[in-house]
Amino acid sequence: MKRIIIKWLSALVMTLCVIPWQGASAQTDYNVPVTLSVSNTAIDRFIGTQWASIQHSWTGTFQYGPYTISLSEPTVILSDNLIKIVMGVTYSTEGPSGSFTITPTLTIPPTTITASNIITEYQDLQQQINSKVTDQYVRALIYQLLSPISWIVYQGQILSQSTTLWTTGSYVGWSGTPSLTFTVSNNELNITVTPTVVVEAPSYTWWWDRPSTQQFGIQIYSNDAIQITYLRVFDANGAQILESYQVASSAYDPSNNRYVTTLVASAPNPVANTLTYVEYQVRITRQSAETLWDFTTQPVGNPEPWGSFQTVSSVMVSST
Repeated sequence: MKRIIIKWLSALVMTLCVIPWQGASAQTDYNVPVTLSVSNTAIDRFIGTQWASIQHSWTGTFQYGPYTISLSEPTVILSDNLIKIVMGVTYSTEGPSGSFTITPTLTIPPTTITASNIITEYQDLQQQINSKVTDQYVRALIYQLLSPISWIVYQGQILSQSTTLWTTGSYVGWSGTPSLTFTVSNNELNITVTPTVVVEAPSYTWWWDRPSTQQFGIQIYSNDAIQITYLRVFDANGAQILESYQVASSAYDPSNNRYVTTLVASAPNPVANTLTYVEYQVRITRQSAETLWDFTTQPVGNPEPWGSFQTVSSVMVSST
């Protein structure tokens, strides 16, 4: 099941990441059900491991004086779309003493799903204890000790509830708390987890500057990580001012929740301040896709502060 999930996620990320977009992008949410099957034996193993690592015997004092209470290792029963847990309890006090077995029903609220566990909650623990113990003080004491225990019925990597993106090169990730349903059949617990996958198409905001007579800069704000791998600048007559194969990589800016990629390249010779028109050609690499972008602007001179381009266009040059 883990291999299937990983392959599916890889395919989804690649599908969403090789297509170029420009400008603002809309966020889209997808509900993606994933079913996990856990056997009765596996659940007993998870519970047995947990029982061995937590406190399962208690001593102290209450209304009748000293007491000793112990919980034997539980097992589960899967039947009729119910999860029941068999719990043997022994208690000794200066008043009532005895032992009994209860089988409370367990449920799985969506809020108990984590990246590594599925944890249950009792549905009728108090009623089960009341049916076996007549003394109100012993009832209250046993419930107080057992009720905090939330039994794990699955342990392993499932789904992260974090909104952290899966990769820096894609705006794709889990969002919020997954919904959950479960059924029981053939001594197996079938858990269907339906998380929400949030997807946003790549979006870019473009800026340029001219810090000196010989330098031209390009700055890109994007919602995922990219690289600038190529830059050419032309004047109004189409003459090439500079050509650069420098590589500039993105850095995450938490204040804007965006990646920023900046490249400043130098022309071989100083360029006059009388330019009336400048054309930029920029190649961006994003995961396995490359896009070639074309910009025009009207510079005033230098130093020229960061400003936006007047026109922007793009064409995909390769996608693998």
